[in-house]
Amino acid sequence: MAIFLTGSTGYLGAHIAADLLQGHVESLNLLVRANDHHDAEERLWRALQLHLDFPRFYEYLKSRINIFLGDLTGSRFGLSDDDYRRLVKSTDSIIHCAASLNRKSEKSCLNVNLR
Repeated sequence: MAIFLTGSTGYLGAHIAADLLQGHVESLNLLVRANDHHDAEERLWRALQLHLDFPRFYEYLKSRINIFLGDLTGSRFGLSDDDYRRLVKSTDSIIHCAASLNRKSEKSCLNVNLR
């Protein structure tokens, strides 16, 4: 089973992802907002490069990181039915670290930060 982590490309989420990868054996299901898997991997690397060297990051990416392309504000995180089912079936814990800093829209902030 895996830990579902939101916000893994943010400041706090990157710290938590790196700590989980280095100190535990569980896989991570990461929700990443990106156009495609390549963009998602690049966003994740930019967030984690302060915590991991590239060979270790790449090893984790291939063995313990499952990237789900989506958006926290969308229904079912913006995932397809198949991806959503795969996420639910493979997750046994959730750590919600995603946050919106959009101060112009209180509704947007509440939708992400308190979801």
